[in-house]
Amino acid sequence: MLVYFLFIIYFLICSFLILKSKQVSQSELSKKTIVLLFSVKVIAGVATSLFSYRFFSGNGDHILLNNLGIEETNNLFNKPKLFFNDIFISNYDQYGTILESGNSYWKDLGNNILLKILGFLNLLSNGNYYINSLLLNAVGFMSILYLFNFFKRIYPNSKSSILIGCIFLPSTLYFCSAINKDLLVFTCLNIFIYKLYQIFYEKSEWKKIISLLFSFLFIFLIRNYIGLVLFICTIGLIIFYKARRYFFPIMNSCFGISIILLFGLSTNKYNILKFISDKQAAFIKLGKANTDYAYTVLEPDLGSILQATPSAIRRSYLSPLPLEFRNNLINLLSFELLIYLLLALILFICSKKNTFKNISPFTIYLQIFTFIIFIIIGLTITNAGSVVRYRSIFLPYLIIPIICNMDWQKIKKKVLPLS
Repeated sequence: MLVYFLFIIYFLICSFLILKSKQVSQSELSKKTIVLLFSVKVIAGVATSLFSYRFFSGNGDHILLNNLGIEETNNLFNKPKLFFNDIFISNYDQYGTILESGNSYWKDLGNNILLKILGFLNLLSNGNYYINSLLLNAVGFMSILYLFNFFKRIYPNSKSSILIGCIFLPSTLYFCSAINKDLLVFTCLNIFIYKLYQIFYEKSEWKKIISLLFSFLFIFLIRNYIGLVLFICTIGLIIFYKARRYFFPIMNSCFGISIILLFGLSTNKYNILKFISDKQAAFIKLGKANTDYAYTVLEPDLGSILQATPSAIRRSYLSPLPLEFRNNLINLLSFELLIYLLLALILFICSKKNTFKNISPFTIYLQIFTFIIFIIIGLTITNAGSVVRYRSIFLPYLIIPIICNMDWQKIKKKVLPLS
């Protein structure tokens, strides 16, 4: 009973603090709507635990991470020096390079950061998964308000569509509400994008720059390949800001540079091609899944990776399709993907006037960023379940521009005569 009581108390405190934030007033959403949306986020976090106990006997990654977080709290009380020092100590013979995907300090750092955060949160939750989930999702929800306010500036007359894309995309809501690295990366990405927009088009203050840098640092340390791609695309956006007339040539050039860096850079110490092939190999070592693709083992050379790229794009954008695998959950998620593909098709038929002519530079920036990330996901991940999970972080950046640029009045006129 005490746990339920604490959960309610913390929920009320988090709701109060969220309602007092500047992001709520900027969103122009009612307080009831904010609390309702926050409740949806919290319920999704609870559902991840219930799902884990139902299908994985409580052995899901997020449950295991929460349990390891309790050990960190014990260290905080009993071995404080170890708690604060061991995040800087490698468990292997050497630290390795920052792009290593095997057993290395850098590979483990993402989970270690999350465990340290849980170590502190357990002081409030006593290690309870649901309370930890609530507290993490409170921060995650605040970042969603950042994302909402960012897109509201780009699409000021599409508030409902933006809300749907920010909160109600099923796979994003589920995977980015669990206690895992996905929640942290999604949170930091939303903050980074919003602060970057503010620095470009509003006042450039030190607080915003510091928030931008810290959010980027967390992204890079938790999932380095996302940070690397984000950095390259952001450099392209900065160049555009200095030379707006040449936006498309500059962004295309930066896209080309990104491809060269990701697929062609090869040095003894930082071999990007080897990083991609090693990342795939590390994923294969995790074991066979019942949603495995028929994959080709990548070699650390440009030819091998370019040959696999079309299949990688197909997996990231078009998989899983219905009945592609004998897995009920994956087949259920495939219908979500079909809806997105249908929306993309409708956009080309019923888009708003001058949609593609007046497209926002930030929209293109996010599309290029997501496209490169999707290639990496398709190349290195070999089963559909994991593709759905890793892809879920970036879906809002794809789907929100689609539904905001659709001419819903034109769609109603076409649909109503059929009813």
